[in-house]
Amino acid sequence: MEQYLEEKKASQKRPVASFQRQDEKKTMKDYDAILGLDWLEEHYALVDCRRKRIVFRIPGVVGDVSPLEETVEKDSERGD
Repeated sequence: MEQYLEEKKASQKRPVASFQRQDEKKTMKDYDAILGLDWLEEHYALVDCRRKRIVFRIPGVVGDVSPLEETVEKDSERGD
């Protein structure tokens, strides 16, 4: 149980949309979402299972909301 809690703390420090290995970059399509309900609630996530996407709606932010997949694609274009 202690190891699980340590791993959970370490995983919370990582950027949300960073899925990169040293040798190659993966798109979001290559991963299943493995996120806890508490984490999703804390980050204002809406899970759309039918369309296989997760949308983050941040309170106080006005404008279009992009699905996570589109955000990851934009980050990869910047070279992140």
